[in-house]
Amino acid sequence: MMNRRCAFVVGVALAVVALSACTNEAATLKALQSDPMAYVELPGALESRHSESAGNEGIPIPAPAEIRNSFTVSDGGVPAGMDYLADAAREAGWAVEVNEYGGYSGQKTIDGHFVRLSIEGIDADDILWIVIYTRV
Repeated sequence: MMNRRCAFVVGVALAVVALSACTNEAATLKALQSDPMAYVELPGALESRHSESAGNEGIPIPAPAEIRNSFTVSDGGVPAGMDYLADAAREAGWAVEVNEYGGYSGQKTIDGHFVRLSIEGIDADDILWIVIYTRV
């Protein structure tokens, strides 16, 4: 009888931990969604794509919550598009700097969550993207 009780208690404890992790992941994604850069638009983009992921906190491998916006631009439009997104991020309160890859990186605290920003592009393919994400 004791073994069944132990198994039940362990099962309930694991369920509580899993549910609390899901709740925290949803809160983290909600914090990202509250930032203006989550739904930024790029004027003149030929095509836009948007995706969101709540991530997870280590079950089985940790992954950050993230919001990604990708844009297809006209030939040669990647540098100007990245500059536009970096300026928009600065206006939204992000600390943005040029990174070693020729794009931009930034950081900000949103509702108690430390959040990062990455703006990158591939000029030859006429695509660029902005990702805001949490640290794992």
